[in-house]
Amino acid sequence: MTRRSARLASAPSKVPIGGPTVTVDDQRDFTEPDHEDCDEEILKPKKKRQKQSKKPSSTVGREFKNVRGRRGALKAIVEMPLDILHEIFMHLTPLEVLHLSRMCKALRRILMVKSAEFIWKQARFNLDNFPHCPEDLNEVQFACLMFDNHCDYCSEQKARYFIWSIRRRCCKKCITDRNGLESLGNLPQFFSDTLRSIVPSLDASGTEDIWSYLDRDAVTCIVSATKLHDEFLNLEGEAQENWRRDKAKERQRRINHGRLCEDWIARQTKIRASRLNDARMRRCEAIKQRLIDLGWGEELEFIRDFKQWPAVKQPKDLTERIWRNIKDDLIKSLKEHKASRLEEEYLDAQEDRRLCLSICLSELRFSIPLSERILPPIADFRQMEPFSTLIMAPATEKVEFSASMLQEATKKWRSSKDIELRHMVVSGSSLTSGPTDVDILSLAATFFKCWRSHCCNMQTISYPEVLVHGCCMSAYGPGHHNDNAWNYDGERVSFDKKAHSLAKTILEASGLDYNITTQEQVHQPNFYIECHKCPSTDHSNGKRILLTWHSSGKKIHMARANLSDSEVKLVKELEIEELRSATGYADYTYHVSCKHGQSGKLIYLTDYDLAITQTGFRRQPGGALILKLS
Repeated sequence: MTRRSARLASAPSKVPIGGPTVTVDDQRDFTEPDHEDCDEEILKPKKKRQKQSKKPSSTVGREFKNVRGRRGALKAIVEMPLDILHEIFMHLTPLEVLHLSRMCKALRRILMVKSAEFIWKQARFNLDNFPHCPEDLNEVQFACLMFDNHCDYCSEQKARYFIWSIRRRCCKKCITDRNGLESLGNLPQFFSDTLRSIVPSLDASGTEDIWSYLDRDAVTCIVSATKLHDEFLNLEGEAQENWRRDKAKERQRRINHGRLCEDWIARQTKIRASRLNDARMRRCEAIKQRLIDLGWGEELEFIRDFKQWPAVKQPKDLTERIWRNIKDDLIKSLKEHKASRLEEEYLDAQEDRRLCLSICLSELRFSIPLSERILPPIADFRQMEPFSTLIMAPATEKVEFSASMLQEATKKWRSSKDIELRHMVVSGSSLTSGPTDVDILSLAATFFKCWRSHCCNMQTISYPEVLVHGCCMSAYGPGHHNDNAWNYDGERVSFDKKAHSLAKTILEASGLDYNITTQEQVHQPNFYIECHKCPSTDHSNGKRILLTWHSSGKKIHMARANLSDSEVKLVKELEIEELRSATGYADYTYHVSCKHGQSGKLIYLTDYDLAITQTGFRRQPGGALILKLS
């Protein structure tokens, strides 16, 4: 049976929504706020009427027999008795009542009348610690101010800022664009300091520095400020002071009430955030439990940001329908995460094994004599068996490196590199194999050169120094350790034909056979070289210039010097003295070339390596010395 009401029958067909003044009595309906300070400059823009298609629709006259979903479920609510509706509305919040009042005209006629004021008041009481309704607003206007997020200047649904002294809301865009707003410091000059203190304003310091440093502290509504100015000019004398005092009290009263409202909003925001967080936690735990039941518990322990996954962080409780929708995507993500984790663990295991191999190699290096400390670079070890296989073994497999493995690999590496160097010598020189007990690499005329010899001061390199020369493992020369294998591209080191030719000439001039003369012979304590063509030139000041074998490879007209026992003793004393004073530690990738002059005594020149900790090789003193004997 259709409900009929004489009260509703006498109600107007349209409820006024605006009005310059809010007056509430028993004979007039409620109105939503249309602020008294508003004028045509900042009125909400009218919405354009939607164009209707002139083409006749094929559905004209068709009756809808069934309504899909929940559409139309509340169509009979307006036909219910008023006392039942009132009882229902008494349990709602102001926002819910506000939404109902805008749902349809019938509900609006019920809720926007004076007799329905108790519904709005009870809705306000249903909220904990909600501020009281101010005297200058009715319940509907207060509800709109607190819960309607439309901007009063542009109608956008992003109004987060309040101007409590004029009961308005505004959005960040209007503050930024100064749409109907202006900073207090930029008001026209005719606003006196007295008026500036009572002009309605908004503290904009929390709007993320959208105002400049000078005018960001407070903004005001231009229309409201202008209206107050006009009212002030219409008064004279004592009336102006009384008016100013009353306006200041009213403004302060509204601001105090606004602070109560902001405190309540802050508490509700915090409560809502807590509820959302609780919902997220419940959802996360429910999803975890379901994944554990599917066998993914171990993988979940490795995922630190599981709560931040898009399907997990939603503030909605998990239902069967939701689980069916997200299950496949979650399992797919878990599989990808597991594959990525295992790959990362495998790479970490390889890096740990490489580090362990380096430590074992360092221990081996310092356990053998310095003169025998010729070991492959770490990169060569990694490429040799069984080290390459052990490094590339599965991450779950335990790997150990022993000193015996390193020693055996060193022997194989040394043998292969010796073969490579012999091939360089044979293909680039006139040396023959000679006696079977003489290695071609140990011959005194065997010299090598670096691919970037200018980095090494054009110094020649003999065997076995060439096996630990730094440039042979670096792509950029001395000092740059690129973790490369020795002579990795076959071009880091080559046979020095020029030094070989000069050495051969010196040996022949000394009456020695370059095919059988070894480095051990030319490095004897009494073996020195001197020039037989210019023994007493001005350059030498009439003194004999003696050179060690390693520096003689660049000089011509050289031959072995004939020294008496006393001269040999004197030379050795001078050599030891100068080595002690001039020798210092140097980077193992450089051949040191130092010149120190002392009047009438000697000139010192050396190119030998010093105490090399990484390669473990050191050539004994006896490098290129130029000694002047009186």
